[in-house]
Amino acid sequence: MRSKTSKRLILSTLGVLVIYLLHAQNVLSISPGAWGGAMGGIRSTHQNILSIYGNQAGLAFVDELTFYASAERRFNTEGLNFYSLLGALPTRYGNFGLNIFYHGYEAYNEKLIGLSYARKLIDKLALGARLDFVQASIPVYGSTSTVTAEFGIQTNISSSVLLGFHIYNPFEIHWLEGESLPGIFVLGIAYQPTTRIWISGELEKVSEFPENLKWGLQYKALDQLAIRVGFNTQPALFSFGIGYTLNSGMICDIGTSVHQELGFSPMAGFGYAVYK
Repeated sequence: MRSKTSKRLILSTLGVLVIYLLHAQNVLSISPGAWGGAMGGIRSTHQNILSIYGNQAGLAFVDELTFYASAERRFNTEGLNFYSLLGALPTRYGNFGLNIFYHGYEAYNEKLIGLSYARKLIDKLALGARLDFVQASIPVYGSTSTVTAEFGIQTNISSSVLLGFHIYNPFEIHWLEGESLPGIFVLGIAYQPTTRIWISGELEKVSEFPENLKWGLQYKALDQLAIRVGFNTQPALFSFGIGYTLNSGMICDIGTSVHQELGFSPMAGFGYAVYK
């Protein structure tokens, strides 16, 4: 009995350590979803419900009730499971979004519940914000929680070029004893030379850690089939995947990212009315 308890405590400690180290390496605790994950973790330049993952300003371009769900098993490790559920509701007063994120396992897990709002100021400029409730739980020791916020902006500088900026946790909010939630700043650009090709790049800076460069490409081989590839530098990951749109409006995405030493991170997602 004692050996089982000791083993569980050791696994719990290792799980917390691994998650902390991965977080420190800019593998954020919030997964970018199966589509964004297949494109190098791109977050800031989506103009649909996927913008809830990383730049709520893009939510302003959603024009119908939409939902999306995604799951990821990072590095195919039990303790690094990521689940997300998103919903978007457009109104004449602006667009609203709700998200529920979960990552971890029984011995250690984090939850994030967010409420987003976005609105177009003019046709080519949109602002967005989200209020987040964040909780971390370690059953052996209890749980801790806090509230923070994030803000984003997007502007179409031409018919084919989009700029996005996003900031997460601009305040110094203490999370654990002696620790604060990191501030995260992202600047992104997207280029769409044709209706079939979408290219996006991002510069992401997490406080006290090196910059992370991301790149993603989507090519619509068919009207219903999209092929995606991408990479990011901190840590060095290559990613790829596909998305298929059904006639009913349902979307199915699958993909994976690959780390040279830690291996594959399979991911899958589905939604309704995600793409215009």
